Amino acid sequence: MKYEIKHRFAGTVQFTAEINCDESESNPIKLGLAVKWGLKNKSNLSNADFSNADLRGAYLSGANLYGANLGNAYLSNANLSNADFRGANLGDSDLISGGQRLDGYEFYGQIKDGELWIKAGCRYFSIDEARRHWNETRKDTTLGDETFLRLDMIESIAKTRFGEF
Repeated sequence: MKYEIKHRFAGTVQFTAEINCDESESNPIKLGLAVKWGLKNKSNLSNADFSNADLRGAYLSGANLYGANLGNAYLSNANLSNADFRGANLGDSDLISGGQRLDGYEFYGQIKDGELWIKAGCRYFSIDEARRHWNETRKDTTLGDETFLRLDMIESIAKTRFGEF
């Protein structure tokens, strides 16, 4: 079936996906399949409206989701490495925004397979790997101090939202 993805601001059709599912399937599932189709077919995903999409397990590595609306999107176990979320609306998604560091890196947290993962720039680490990496590369620097504050904040929010992981 054909499924239209619309621009989040203009409301115009950004691309039409060819998805394989029953007409009676829920909208979040259809939208999730359309996003996966768009990624596979190199469609322009920036500024698209993906609110309420079911993207669990999606391979979003390298996806340009700049300015996309991901409000209420379900991203559990999605691969977010190298995905660009700058300017994206993450409201009520299961992705935690850690904000932008002084050097422009955007930090995000995600629960994946029961563990907290951190995405920052091209980096995608478990929380423990992230702490080790930035301890080795940014210890006793302003960027290091800021990084650890962001990691602590993301971890605290994740525990508040999802309990212990």
